[in-house]
Amino acid sequence: MGGIGSGRYPRIGSRARRPVADMQVLRLDVRELHKAGLLWEEARGSVTWQRGGAYKGSIAIRFLPCELAVRLEYEFGPQQVLVRETVKLAFTACHFGGDRPWFRCPLCYRRCAILWGRDRFLCRSCQNVSYPSQNESIGSQAIRRIHEIRAGLQVNSSVPIERISRPRYMRHARFRALVFELLRHEAIRSGWITALGAARSYEYDAGLNTSPGPPLAVDIAA
Repeated sequence: MGGIGSGRYPRIGSRARRPVADMQVLRLDVRELHKAGLLWEEARGSVTWQRGGAYKGSIAIRFLPCELAVRLEYEFGPQQVLVRETVKLAFTACHFGGDRPWFRCPLCYRRCAILWGRDRFLCRSCQNVSYPSQNESIGSQAIRRIHEIRAGLQVNSSVPIERISRPRYMRHARFRALVFELLRHEAIRSGWITALGAARSYEYDAGLNTSPGPPLAVDIAA
């Protein structure tokens, strides 16, 4: 076990920013290719990405049964350089029959279901991309989780925790676990707002924050 001071600790600000999955990089899912029939008998196809109606990219795919791999062809960069790359596949048996396909990351050869594309299509670790929640601050994560738990308990933010009743058909153990988690995130949110207020006050008193008005104005809907 770790010693004193080891492990993660709450931070006031947001975490180190990394490219966000599904927002700044392209997503290629082997399960979707398998469902579309592109992993059978030298099948050929293509995948096109759009966001907000705008074209973001496309890729041509060809299955190579002799090599148990797929050949990817796509254009990259402002010069639109044509890139051809072979990505190995792996298959694992399912409990009720059939096989589940996986990509082998071209860089680390790790088994993964999704490849993320920027200059190359690699696994999430090699591309160093994150999910949106991983770039949130501790307080923002707590607020988001509070909304999710209250939605699961079918109550709005105006209902105090002590007056929340168990929804019909929800198990008692599940209900108690959700209420305990809600209390924990409420405490994190309260502590985060207090710490953020103290930091803003220090900046204001030290002359680091010269904006007019009070040093802290937080309006957060629980």
